[in-house]
Amino acid sequence: SQPTVPETALAERLKARLVEEGMEGPHVVLQHTLPSAVERGYWTYLPFFNDIKSILSGSYKWLVIVRPHSRVTLGHLSAIAGEQSSSKANYFGHPLTGSGSIRHHYQKKDWKFPMVQKDLLFTKALVNKIVKRVESMQPKQSMFNIDAEYELAKFIKEELDIELTPLPALNDGFDGSLKRPSRDEYEAEFRRPLTMENVFVAVKTAEHLYNDRVADLQATWGPGVPRLLLFSNASHPTLPAVFEGVPNTPRGHCGKMQAILLHAHELFSGDDDTLRFLVIADDDSILSPPRLLRALAPHDPDVALFLGERYGYNVQAKSHGYDYMTGGSGMVLSRAAVQAFFECQTCRCKDDASPDDMFLGMWMKRLGIPAIHHEAFHQADPTNYHEDILAEVRHVSFHSCRLPRCRVTDVYATYLEERDAEKKDEL
Repeated sequence: SQPTVPETALAERLKARLVEEGMEGPHVVLQHTLPSAVERGYWTYLPFFNDIKSILSGSYKWLVIVRPHSRVTLGHLSAIAGEQSSSKANYFGHPLTGSGSIRHHYQKKDWKFPMVQKDLLFTKALVNKIVKRVESMQPKQSMFNIDAEYELAKFIKEELDIELTPLPALNDGFDGSLKRPSRDEYEAEFRRPLTMENVFVAVKTAEHLYNDRVADLQATWGPGVPRLLLFSNASHPTLPAVFEGVPNTPRGHCGKMQAILLHAHELFSGDDDTLRFLVIADDDSILSPPRLLRALAPHDPDVALFLGERYGYNVQAKSHGYDYMTGGSGMVLSRAAVQAFFECQTCRCKDDASPDDMFLGMWMKRLGIPAIHHEAFHQADPTNYHEDILAEVRHVSFHSCRLPRCRVTDVYATYLEERDAEKKDEL
């Protein structure tokens, strides 16, 4: 669970239900309540296993990692566990295979890895093996965490020679009765009124990209964003483009992002009090404005929020690591987070070409603002995601679509555009 209103509420409800069914309270641990969860990067799994002796109290035979919106019951877990041996090192879940590309690892391996949206069941024998191996390892420096479930499966396969065992009944029940709602569905009760007039979308671009990337943007999702501004190295007579004095750089774009944040602070501090959220995107990001609204609507703009597709840099090294949002998928900040950035005297770019998303992640960690992962934001184009993941999620964004692999207009029409009957332009 993550420290957001929907996830904490759902996690607490799930714990209360499991306790009511007979499970001991200390045996149900909510990740967002653990003091080291963010600092140690528990979402990447290995630091969690490294600390598991201090997290779990009492004896146990099984470890179940569930999502806050899981429909799992104690009776169901008992029935599942009763069919397996806890003394054999094994783990169970919904397997994906590397027969296609894996998010964007591009490693076409045959081993199975868990689907991120599904629950996982570990025998204590495997937990003990993982803990022993993790404790004996030296943390890797300059290590990126991108796809935690895949990376966990890779570790267990390479270090312990154990593969994920398929167990469909774990997530769906023996008769399909435990099928869980999607994030789009379970967040519905927490949404507040919100329109795209409340969202400022800033896009990093350059003059030489006006006729291709910006043209694709204008032909797809741009018309659905009334408060859209292109931060460029040149203005344009017909495009909402501005030059804030930052020269274009071939990579990094931290200077341009910093200009966006300062511009957003001026807007949020002005007479117009309707703006609530800032979205920073690339010119080759592809967004769905209605779904973006639904992703933002459960959140209070006056509480610091940093949301998108979360990656990690050195988060398993115990110090100096941080989470960050991938820039191409879209980085969301509430107006409270923008204000916190503005008041931070040390939150400034090293130079214009520094990596913008990573620097923003460093600043948010410095400010104590956790990175909230949302599985509907994507750093890559759809060809880089497993078909089960594509079918599971109502996507908010994709990124970096290139011919001949894919066409921006096709990706938008297939995965992001909502028909008139589906649209919810106002929440």
